[in-house]
Formats: sequence, C-alpha cells, structure tokens
Amino acid sequence: MKLALPIRDWMDSGLRRADVQCLEVDEQIALQAAQLPDHHRDPADRIIIATALKRRLPVISLGHAFASYAELNGLLIAPSP
Repeated sequence: MKLALPIRDWMDSGLRRADVQCLEVDEQIALQAAQLPDHHRDPADRIIIATALKRRLPVISLGHAFASYAELNGLLIAPSP
C-alpha cells in the first residue's frame, strides 16, 4: 500500500485525529515486562501491561489473558469471563 503522505506525517495526523499519545518504552517498563508472571508470553502485551502499571493507566482488553494479572486490579477494563 502506498501512503499519500510521508510515514511520519501520516502517523502524526492519525494520532492527532484519534487523540492518541504514543508512550515511550523506557528501561523500567522493559524490566517490568520481562519480570511479569508467565501468564501470557506475548511481548507486546507484556509491554502494554508494564506501561499501564508504571503510569497507573487503565487497560482495555477483549482478551482474557490480561485478567490473569492480579497486578492490573483496578486498571483492567475487560468483559467478564
């Protein structure tokens, strides 16, 4: 697929329209992601969980794997099992 804009402009435009902010993965988040219990091995999901924990942000998930993390108590918004 060919974009009508340079990739950086396309990303910036899409993020602004959706009112989304990209958060950096720092050393603390990477370490916490690696040290989370092995309920779920998807590295991207583990980074999402660690970021939510560090920043005390809610996580919205349709998957059930996130519910295994007691660390997310009070932060997880998910359907009931």
